[in-house]
Amino acid sequence: MNQQKREVLITELYKLYKRKDTWIFLSVILVPFLYAVGIATNSKIISYSGNGNITALNFVSAMFQMAQSMFIFNILLVAITNRTLGTEIEDKSLRIYLNKIGDRKELYIKKVNALMIYTGVMDMLLISVGVFCYYFILNGKTDIVNGTLYDQNWTLEITKIITICAFWILTIFITMMLSIKFKLVVCIAIYMLGYIIMNLISYIEALKYISPLYYVSSLTAMAKMKWTNIGAGVVYFILVIIISSYFGITMFKRKDI
Repeated sequence: MNQQKREVLITELYKLYKRKDTWIFLSVILVPFLYAVGIATNSKIISYSGNGNITALNFVSAMFQMAQSMFIFNILLVAITNRTLGTEIEDKSLRIYLNKIGDRKELYIKKVNALMIYTGVMDMLLISVGVFCYYFILNGKTDIVNGTLYDQNWTLEITKIITICAFWILTIFITMMLSIKFKLVVCIAIYMLGYIIMNLISYIEALKYISPLYYVSSLTAMAKMKWTNIGAGVVYFILVIIISSYFGITMFKRKDI
């Protein structure tokens, strides 16, 4: 990476760091914390089935799936992604930035890279807090955990975590493409409507393979490793990322800013 590209990436990361909305996403770490406290205190609101065989990795995997199912974090990520490019286009602040850089494709890619690094940091925080909650809140206070880090199904649990992370990355690529044409509220509305439609399609036998939520649900529901499912999911996610990147970059190059 040459000096200019490095500076662009660092600038985008700094801009994400300065924005208040990006810090709201940190609330994702409350998911394992509140859940662990609820289980440890025998709360009637929170339940977790098990017979003493829940490992730290099992718990972290479950927390990722819960964060995904809550949907609010998907919306937050859509808002953060849209403001990264769409808001800068709308308020014309991107015009000055482009005069310094010149290459729209490079700017688009670095913005996506910055968002991927940002979500990667959030993922690591969620994993760290999940492991902390397992050992310092749950371990020894409830009979559903066994105090071990992982068991023989560790590859399955890691696959489930990666699946959720991959879906969040997919959300970034799709939202970046949408943000070029649509304002924040419209972009969120399109994402929500698309999410509902894709969720319904994932249950239709003839159409389910075009829905990303089918791959998310099938991979996170696996009781054992199914490499055909994993391979199909990887190919699908890569194709969607390539297609959304192509159209996103093409629209951005043609956008009147």
